[in-house]
Amino acid sequence: MSSHGGSLAYGLPPEISRLLYTNDPRVDYQVAEIKNSLGIARTLKDELGLKITQLRMDLVRLEREELHATRHISRCEFALAPVRRVPPEILSEIFHCYVDLLGDQHECVDVKHGVWLLAHICSYWRTVALSTPQLWSSCGYACDTRVRNVVPLIQAWLKHAANHPLSIRFRCTTNTFPNHRAAVCQCPNAVKAFAEHHLQWSELNFCVPASFYSHRAFEHTFPILRKLKITAFLSQVILDNMITILTVFATNVPQLREVSLHDFAHWPVRMILPWKQLTSYSGAVIANASILKNSPDLLECTFYPSARADVTPSFRLTEPLVHSNLRHLHLHFRSLRPELVTLPALQSLRLSADDISILQSVERLLQRSMASPVSLTIDDFGFSPELVAVLAAAPSVAHLTICAIANETISVSVTDQFFAFFMEGADTPPLLPGLRTLTIQNLVFGETFVRMVRSRCISDTSNDNNNAWMGNGTTGHLESLTIADVGDTHISHLLDIKRLRSEAGLKLFGEEALAAVRILG
Repeated sequence: MSSHGGSLAYGLPPEISRLLYTNDPRVDYQVAEIKNSLGIARTLKDELGLKITQLRMDLVRLEREELHATRHISRCEFALAPVRRVPPEILSEIFHCYVDLLGDQHECVDVKHGVWLLAHICSYWRTVALSTPQLWSSCGYACDTRVRNVVPLIQAWLKHAANHPLSIRFRCTTNTFPNHRAAVCQCPNAVKAFAEHHLQWSELNFCVPASFYSHRAFEHTFPILRKLKITAFLSQVILDNMITILTVFATNVPQLREVSLHDFAHWPVRMILPWKQLTSYSGAVIANASILKNSPDLLECTFYPSARADVTPSFRLTEPLVHSNLRHLHLHFRSLRPELVTLPALQSLRLSADDISILQSVERLLQRSMASPVSLTIDDFGFSPELVAVLAAAPSVAHLTICAIANETISVSVTDQFFAFFMEGADTPPLLPGLRTLTIQNLVFGETFVRMVRSRCISDTSNDNNNAWMGNGTTGHLESLTIADVGDTHISHLLDIKRLRSEAGLKLFGEEALAAVRILG
């Protein structure tokens, strides 16, 4: 029988077919039948072999055609993919988002990362990347790179930026890697390469050894420079060079608005900067009050304590100073004595609670200014009556952040004593009745904190929440709470806070609270 159920051409009768499986003797006619069947089978086998060979050749041909069609389909689908059909201007915006996510991580000499990588994907992406100057407008350089010659890469990067304003970050680690001779040799050349485009400098973040401040790169004009950040350790030997450089900046930076000066171990008393045009300042100086007096348009200011404690400030206020524009003030430990300063436009304040005299000065500043700050950040938290007085002088605060010093345990009794002032009592009104958001860090809290939060989560719908604290003795609605590094806070208190999210609609943020939700929620 064939595989299709029919008779085979070389088939044998049953009485002869059984002889193929026995040793019985064969007679002549049986032998003849077997030989005839054998010949027919051999002929058929040869014919089938030819057909199979042809079919195999056809199969190979068909498989090749299938592979070719598959590859063609892949190419066509790739050509029709949404990313391939994205117009160049949209793809460019996507590239911008990618660069924004990188932040300060990408550097112009790292060809395997950042914007350089976008130009290596395909010719279309390369064309879009190289024709979008804004992608190349943020340029970072650190001399710990192992690239032997950085100047061509910097020049190529800046060439792609065309005429777009540049944001430059330059960090020299010669002091960190003193044996890295390539870094020592290349940094001056890198500065020179950047300086060739000084007309395009919009932001400059410069972290270098003191010796760099005699570099001729600073003798240029910077017509569009708006932000300047300098980090360096200065010695008394180069103060004259530094003053000269600042004089150059004062005369050649007509658009400069934001200045940040950090890690200056020896800062000259006579500071030469275009103070009148600044809107933002951050740094450590001796004559802090002179900055406020000489910068009438200043909107935000961060004061650090001067390292030169042995030097008496050359400028002291002798009469009241009203700064009508300053909105954001950040005071570090013993960085300002604002006895005669008035800030009526103050909106946000950040200060250290570690200095009682500063707290007393800030309390008087708030009372004297009659401002309505909405944001307050307290660093180096520690309970004191002076801190309570500062909060009482700023009832308009809606956003409060409290941070204790890391690795220093603040006991539950201290935090409970502090947050008890935030609850309504018979004798005194609660602190910050208009509080909307609260952030605490490195604080262990207890039952009093939980009760305070619960009471703040109950909104008084009969009053306008924005004005609920005014005149009626009620508190507004606490909308969000962020807790971080709460240490040994009892899990029951965390769970009590967690329940307020569902019971009172409290927006809860923080790893510890979320961990409690996952484990026991």
